[in-house]
Amino acid sequence: MCSSDLGARFVTRDGARLAAAVKPALAFRPETVRLDPPPGTPNRLAAAVTSCQFLGATTQIGLDLNGAAIAAMLSGSQPRRVGERVDIAIDPAHVLILEDERT
Repeated sequence: MCSSDLGARFVTRDGARLAAAVKPALAFRPETVRLDPPPGTPNRLAAAVTSCQFLGATTQIGLDLNGAAIAAMLSGSQPRRVGERVDIAIDPAHVLILEDERT
């Protein structure tokens, strides 16, 4: 889960776009994050690698997404360097928006 100010660039599972002024909490599973998606992929964003750990069948990659820490869980060995800039995508079908119940 991450709080984000991605604004109108982020598409939800029902196709809605988030208002630019909204800072929602977004929830998605690490295995739904894709690295190096093709141009034009929905929710394609730039991130920086903060950690990379090979776990046998998977590789866990820590990412900084505009100040939000997220994780990607990729199949197999997919080494990345800390500090490397990568493009990621999160399929809108796998994104949940959590409303702030304090407001």
